[in-house]
Amino acid sequence: MLNQPVPNPLAKNPNFYTHKVFASIGLVLIGAVAILFGAAIIFRVNLTDLLGNTATNENKVATSSAKPNPTANWKTYTSQTANFSIKYPSDWASVPRVAVDSSLDAVSFEPLHEKPHFSSQVHIRVDQNDFYSNYTDAKSFLNSMVAFDKKAGGGFVSTDIKEVNFNSIHGYRLSETNKDNEGVVSNTIWYAFDKNSHIYTITGQETKEIDQITASLAWIDSTKFWKTYFGVNYRMKYPTDWIMSLDQNSLINFTPKNSNSEDYLNFYIAKTGEYESDQNFKKVSSQLFGNLIAESYSLNGILIKKAVVQGEPDKFYSVLMTNKKHYLSAVFIYRPALTTKVDLLNEILSTFKFN
Repeated sequence: MLNQPVPNPLAKNPNFYTHKVFASIGLVLIGAVAILFGAAIIFRVNLTDLLGNTATNENKVATSSAKPNPTANWKTYTSQTANFSIKYPSDWASVPRVAVDSSLDAVSFEPLHEKPHFSSQVHIRVDQNDFYSNYTDAKSFLNSMVAFDKKAGGGFVSTDIKEVNFNSIHGYRLSETNKDNEGVVSNTIWYAFDKNSHIYTITGQETKEIDQITASLAWIDSTKFWKTYFGVNYRMKYPTDWIMSLDQNSLINFTPKNSNSEDYLNFYIAKTGEYESDQNFKKVSSQLFGNLIAESYSLNGILIKKAVVQGEPDKFYSVLMTNKKHYLSAVFIYRPALTTKVDLLNEILSTFKFN
């Protein structure tokens, strides 16, 4: 036994080398996974940063591309008689003008730091559109201005009328070029808008201010500042520049203060009564409208029926209203050419309330 060889632990062992190979492969795989994991984390962080920076940059571009509103800090002029508001520069002043003839409002805007002069002023005037007999809307008003200037001669050079639309407002812009005796050329701008039988004009020399001021024009609820009339079993509103009176038949009559024979406009209450039954109301309706085709609709809980009676030179609107407690009939008369007055009738009817 003593002569038997002693096993050498360093002798070659096939199993030993097999385990060594697998161990090496395992270490390589673990390292590769670690490297890939680390790269993924780094890539994820960088991608997140990249997306974040991109979004931030987009926001910066969007913010920087948004143009500031030049009229944001301007003053506001509000007309309760003509139902409009308009902005003007904070370093300008509003100067009321005397309203003449059929004017509802007249105001000028001018810089505080300059001596008042037409070249630096912007003027606004609101007239009933019967002020001149040769126009019935904004465009015809500007055309009449051009015709007058051409006829007058002087330094008239040229004109350009364009249609404008902004803030749900439609109108026209006239650019008129004139040359004085010394050969100096100037451009005068006229804006004209018509609403509810009124012509709104804005005029001044061609500057960026007149266009910015005009672009801030906004209509306000035309019935907000109207007068209120209280009847026996109803109430209604009517325009501030209108007057109420009783005619020779003791009918309640509403008409513009400056109304004349060439622009007859009249709204009067014909009859009021109790709503007895559907059959009785049909009888009243038949008596009022006859064979006319009446428009019928409901507004604020009131049934409104109205029909046009053709006439010369006037048109008549017969109106019948009821809330099934009371009824009221009225007549609206206007010149056919002044179509904007139909809108005025609708606004008057929208203010009716039965007690």
